[in-house]
Amino acid sequence: MSHSTARSLRIAITGGGSGGHTSAAVGIVQALVEAGADRQQILWIGSSKGIESKVAERESIPFRTISVGKLRRYWSAENFVDVPRIIKGVLQSWGILRRYRPSIVVGTGGFVSVPVVAAARVLRIPIVVHEQTIIPGLANRIASRFASVVLLAFQESATYFRDRKVNVVGNPLRSELRKNLPNRADALQRLGLDQTLPVLYVTGGAQGANGINKAIADALPDLRDKWQIIH
Repeated sequence: MSHSTARSLRIAITGGGSGGHTSAAVGIVQALVEAGADRQQILWIGSSKGIESKVAERESIPFRTISVGKLRRYWSAENFVDVPRIIKGVLQSWGILRRYRPSIVVGTGGFVSVPVVAAARVLRIPIVVHEQTIIPGLANRIASRFASVVLLAFQESATYFRDRKVNVVGNPLRSELRKNLPNRADALQRLGLDQTLPVLYVTGGAQGANGINKAIADALPDLRDKWQIIH
């Protein structure tokens, strides 16, 4: 993308509710700004209750809130409350997008993204969806039906979007991670680790987190004497 093209774009981005969706949104915004986009021409649409509101404020990204309801594939009495919230969110998103008139809407996932993407489809605004995990959540599976293209972090995710145009691009990294990578010695010193012992880094998110947490907890007695573990 040229700097002149980036400057001329008005972009709406939506996603949140968890660190993965929010971090991806920040990485995309930072990359757009580095390409020449005006940060004030980027609008983040999210929930007032999600972490995205605080992150957008920290990153000085214009932010608007909409009503959010949880999507469920099972029966629950809470659907009677959440379905009206989703409908309200679509109407609010339609009003925001109609006034803002973005060139494109980018969705990074989370329940908050579905009303925005649905409203963008009604307004005939091009939509791009980014999926950060191998197994996509329900929100992105729904949002992908309206998207011009689905961007994937992993090739294995393509099986969930067989009738969609997909492109494997990886996960966007925040600028502080791309520009300030320490070397191994500095990192070990900062974390107070022994340079003579191997380091095992364990992390998990979304649907796989609980299983990973349990597995590492069960394995700790056999690992602690020979490994330094960052969980």
